[in-house]
Amino acid sequence: MTQQGDAPLPEGSGGRRSRLVSRITRVAPSGGLRRAVAIIAGGQALAAIIVALTYPVTARLYTPAQFGAFATIVSLLSLVLTVTCLTYDQAIPLPERQEMAADLVVLSLICTVVITAICTLVLLLFGEDLLDRFDAGGLASYWWLIGLAQLAGGLYVALTGWAIRTRDYRGLAVARLGQAIVASAGQVVAGVAGAGAAGLVFGDGLGRAAAGGRLSARAGQELRRSAAGVSFDRLRRSAVRYRRFPLIGSWSTLINSIGFEAPLLLLVAFYGSENGGLFAFAQRLIGAPVALVVLAVGQVFMAEAAERARDPSGDLLELFRTTLKRLALVAAPLMLCVAVGATLLVGPVFGSDWAEAGTYIVILTPLYTMQLLSSPLAGTLAVLERQDLALVRELVRILLLTIAIVIAQTLSLSATWAVVLLSAAGSFAYVLYGLISLHALRVDARRRKIARETIGEPQ
Repeated sequence: MTQQGDAPLPEGSGGRRSRLVSRITRVAPSGGLRRAVAIIAGGQALAAIIVALTYPVTARLYTPAQFGAFATIVSLLSLVLTVTCLTYDQAIPLPERQEMAADLVVLSLICTVVITAICTLVLLLFGEDLLDRFDAGGLASYWWLIGLAQLAGGLYVALTGWAIRTRDYRGLAVARLGQAIVASAGQVVAGVAGAGAAGLVFGDGLGRAAAGGRLSARAGQELRRSAAGVSFDRLRRSAVRYRRFPLIGSWSTLINSIGFEAPLLLLVAFYGSENGGLFAFAQRLIGAPVALVVLAVGQVFMAEAAERARDPSGDLLELFRTTLKRLALVAAPLMLCVAVGATLLVGPVFGSDWAEAGTYIVILTPLYTMQLLSSPLAGTLAVLERQDLALVRELVRILLLTIAIVIAQTLSLSATWAVVLLSAAGSFAYVLYGLISLHALRVDARRRKIARETIGEPQ
C-alpha cells in the first residue's frame, strides 16, 4: 500500500527519535534543504508516533479480516488519487511564473472533482460486484463515504504541489500531523462504537479532509492572488504546456500505484481478507520509518531538482548521486532495527492475532530497503519530463510483481511464500528504478554540456 505514512514508528526513547531525525537530515545536501528535511521528517515522526500510540488499541478493536477490507478500500483509493489531478500537481513546482503554477492548481482541482464524480457513480452502480472480488463487499453501501474521502484526498494532492513550490515545508508537516491525529481518533471512536471496517474508512476520510483543509488555509492569499484573473484561455495554455504530464505521466503514475497496490489486492483476491489484513498491517508497521525518509527527502529533492533543472548550469546528476549516498547511510541501520523490532515486539504489543505480521515484516525488509534508496529520487524523471522512461519503469515493475504472485498461486504456495516472492521481485524492480533514473540524468548532462559549448559558456 502507499499509505505507509499512516504507520507507527517502532517504539523507543525520545533521544533515539531525535538522533534518527538528525541522521535523516544529513541526507539533504546542505543549508536550507537540510532544515526543510528536518521539518518534514519531524512532522512525519510525530504523526507516526501518534498513530503508534493508537495501534495497540485499534489492533484489538478490529480483526485482521476487517483491516483487510479497509486496506482494500485504501488501496483502491490510492490508485485513483495518484491520477486524480491527472498528475498536473507534479508540474506545479516547475513554471517560472507564479500565475501558471496557480493555473495548474486550478486544473488539478477541476480534474479531482470530475474524477471523484465518475468514481462515486461507479461505486454506486457496481460497487458491490467490484468489492466482492476483494472480499470487501460489505463496504459497498458506504460508497458516499469513499467518494468524500477521494475528494478530500484530491484536494490534499493538489495543494501539496503548491506547498512544495512555495517551500512551505512546515505547512506540509503540520498537515500530516493533523491527518494522523484526526484519522487515529476517528478510527478509535468508531471502533469502540463497533462500526467494523466502515469505522476504519470513516477515520481515514476524516484525516484526509483535515490535511486538505489545513493546506488550503496555508495556501491562502498567495494562491488566490496568483490565480486572480484565471480564464479558460489561461488554463488551456497551461494544460497544453504541461500536456506530457496527463498524456504520459498519468499513465506511468497510475502504473506505479498499481505496482504498489497490486501485492495487497492480489493477496486479498487469492488468499482472503484475513491474510490481506496481516500483510497490510505489516506494510504499515515497516512503512513508517521508510515513509519518514521517503516523503521528507523526496519532496525536498523534488524542489531542489526542479530549481536546478530551470538553471542551465544546474547539476542534477551530482544532486542525485549525493542524495543516494547519504540515503544509503540511513537505510542499513534503520531497516536492521525494524527487522529486529518486528521479531520481538509485534505479537506482544498488538496481540496474538497479529503475530504473523511480524514474520511478514522480516520478509519485506529487503524490499523496503530498496524502496528507501530509490523512491525519494523517483521525481527525477518528472523533473526531466521523461515520462516515457517513467512509463517503461513502472510497466517493468508491475510485470515483475504480477509474475511473482502468479507463480505463488500456480504452485499453490502459502501466503507466506507469496510474500517472499513479492519481496524478491519488488527489490529487483527498485534496483531498476535507480538505473533508469541514472541513465536519464546522464543523457541530460550530455545535453547541457553540448548547450554550454554551443553558446560558448565555460564548462
